[in-house]
Amino acid sequence: AKLEGQQKAEQPPVWVGKGEGSSFTEAANDLYSTSQQRLNLGQISAILFSERLMKENKVGEVLELINRYREIRYLAWLFSTREPPEEILLATPFFRFSPNA
Repeated sequence: AKLEGQQKAEQPPVWVGKGEGSSFTEAANDLYSTSQQRLNLGQISAILFSERLMKENKVGEVLELINRYREIRYLAWLFSTREPPEEILLATPFFRFSPNA
């Protein structure tokens, strides 16, 4: 009970991976091949789409890839943004816990 109400002063570690390619599949493969640790796709609970992906009507391609990887949860939340995805993913969490905690 002594720690009640106290928060750590340091920020929790957050890692954001970025894959590049001419298609979503190529970008996902790039991310997978350049990752220094094995990616656990079973932990994905939300997917963030950029405005460009929405305008180019590539959401179907993304959903097709997601259906191929059976590790990804069937009930993942889908979001889209006009902001750069990196800025949103690197934002400080409300309760100062790492998003993967």
